[in-house]
Amino acid sequence: MKWMACALVAAVFVFGCKKEEAAENAVVKEEKVVTVKTLPIEKRVFEDRIQVQGTLEAKNYANVSARVEGTLEELLVDKGDVVTEKSTKLFVVDKANRERAVETARQGVATARQNLKVAQANVERVRVELKKAELDKDRFVRLYKNGSATANELELYTTQYEQARAGLKYAEASEGAASEQAKAAEIHLATAEKDLADCTVYAPLSGVVSRRMKEPGEQASKGGVVLRIEDLNVIEAVAFIPAAHYDRVEVGKTKVRVSINGKAVGEYPVTYRSPVIDPALRTFEIKAVVKGDAASGLVPGAMADMAIVLVHREGLAVPTHSILTRRQGVLIYIPQEGRAVPCGIKVGLENDGFTEIFPAPLTEGGLEPKEGEMAVSEGHYMLSDNDKVKVQE
Repeated sequence: MKWMACALVAAVFVFGCKKEEAAENAVVKEEKVVTVKTLPIEKRVFEDRIQVQGTLEAKNYANVSARVEGTLEELLVDKGDVVTEKSTKLFVVDKANRERAVETARQGVATARQNLKVAQANVERVRVELKKAELDKDRFVRLYKNGSATANELELYTTQYEQARAGLKYAEASEGAASEQAKAAEIHLATAEKDLADCTVYAPLSGVVSRRMKEPGEQASKGGVVLRIEDLNVIEAVAFIPAAHYDRVEVGKTKVRVSINGKAVGEYPVTYRSPVIDPALRTFEIKAVVKGDAASGLVPGAMADMAIVLVHREGLAVPTHSILTRRQGVLIYIPQEGRAVPCGIKVGLENDGFTEIFPAPLTEGGLEPKEGEMAVSEGHYMLSDNDKVKVQE
């Protein structure tokens, strides 16, 4: 019996120790402290932007073509040459033949003018003859009335008068024809002179020769391109944007950031938005004018990284990874008086690891985010509402 009493005492002692240990553990659990790190809620600039790859093109360029048919006699510039508008001679086409054509046309004008003079003199001569025939007719009319001339004589002089009148009409018609021939000859000369002038082509704008499509001795056709000139001072960044963003791009307002080979070169307003959307690709074209700079890679043909900024605004921000989605809503934790207090939020734009936030009530109370307050950025996954926290510096 004594040994049973001892066993009972021992069992009571062990049970009491375990109960005391469980109670101590429960107390420790209730007083658990989570170590966290914090970052301030601060204002940052947020953007909604489209990142695309575009191409740089010369805004002002000219495909210079021949204006007359013939052999390309001279090509006076090469690729890379700088040319000046209306001053630099570019090429000459079939000049010798055009010079001969002008000389022939000038001779034709001289001949036509001489023929006109002959026709004019003939008109004067016929008028004099008509005047004489008219006087003779009138005299014989009087003589016939007085009985001093026969009817046959009157008829003869009347016929001569009518012939003189007809002769004047013919002479005047010949003069008109000669006048028209003179005008035609002058028009022909003007055309030949223009063709001669068109044989020599000058630069239509200032810039650099970027391409040469013909070589001396080759046949040039009217309207056939011989050279391409590009103005490297004014460059356009060109890109094609998905149709869904068409109404969000505004000429003069929407900004484009341009980078070449990872190096930012500037921000520029959109200067052109295509009036239509490509029905096959469902894209539309935009352009932004930039200043050409070969040192920065701003030259026609270069590829450009373009960020089209659709929205640009300032708002409250927290690190994106600090945002949690819990039963009561989307939230962040804010340490207050040593405890993690939930703060209900609604998320907006996200840039560079930060998310824009707005106040949003939780289903079970909570705080409202304010600038300058510290939000838990690390250790928050271990937290529950109102847990004790220790902020690590």
